[in-house]
Amino acid sequence: MFSDSIRETGFYIDYYRESWFRRFIREAESRYQCAIRVSDSELKRNLLINGMVKARAALYYLLGDPRFVEAGVARILSSEVVPRGLPSIICEMEKLFQEAQVERDLVRLQYKVEVYIRIVNKIASMILG
Repeated sequence: MFSDSIRETGFYIDYYRESWFRRFIREAESRYQCAIRVSDSELKRNLLINGMVKARAALYYLLGDPRFVEAGVARILSSEVVPRGLPSIICEMEKLFQEAQVERDLVRLQYKVEVYIRIVNKIASMILG
């Protein structure tokens, strides 16, 4: 279940970070599933946003210490040139995250959260194997 080794990607994920990743992604998926079933629009929006926040936290734990990852993403976003590869993907995800925070249309918000969680899971499968 837990990797604690260097994969072909070169990432080292220890038990601590991987367990936090798994917890947050499980909570994100749970919030998303609850939001799908809820009819109250304000509760649905709150669950979707909360699910996206949890997915973002899961991603940041997967990539390292969340405080440093968040600072790195902010620094890259403020620069004019975004590096290629994973940093570019992470920056696009951060833009998607920021767009979702102000999205009022619940259908579009639900789609953005679904895509965000799917991308986090895809990145995790590439890193964790």
